[in-house]
Amino acid sequence: MDFCRLYGVEAEIVYVFGSSLPMRSKPWTEEDIRKSIVSVHAAIEIFDTRFCTPGSQSSLVHLADQGNHGALIYGAPLNDWQRLAPVDERVRLTLNGKTLIDHTGGNSAGDPMRLLVWLANHAAKRGFPIQTGTIVTTGSMTGTEFVSAGTIAEVQIGPLAPVTVTLP
Repeated sequence: MDFCRLYGVEAEIVYVFGSSLPMRSKPWTEEDIRKSIVSVHAAIEIFDTRFCTPGSQSSLVHLADQGNHGALIYGAPLNDWQRLAPVDERVRLTLNGKTLIDHTGGNSAGDPMRLLVWLANHAAKRGFPIQTGTIVTTGSMTGTEFVSAGTIAEVQIGPLAPVTVTLP
């Protein structure tokens, strides 16, 4: 059995939580979230789907298909990450040694910290709070680039250590 049916490569940022964010009476704030994050990593998310064609089904059906998630490969941690400004960082996606994407920022949702605050509050209210060690990826900064098996993909995001994968 193959690893994935498709290989859609995306550059993303991963946040690792060093403390839990349980349900509480007042909402979690950005300051609370920042204090809870222990490290940040550059990542390559592999887009995959069970369907013959990406985007061929309704958005809810694709969400049920694990959000079209095939795999997540993330690099070495940046523990002193507070200086990271995702909307202002240079993002590069290189395939087989050729830079395909090189721009600043790129996450269509804007600042991922806003997403993390929402997630912490939404999850806690529903009885699934963020736990110590939880890994959260915050969306593509490059869009999806479909590649073939054997492709070497590398992502570099600002001061984060680069991450590389050779697709099986």
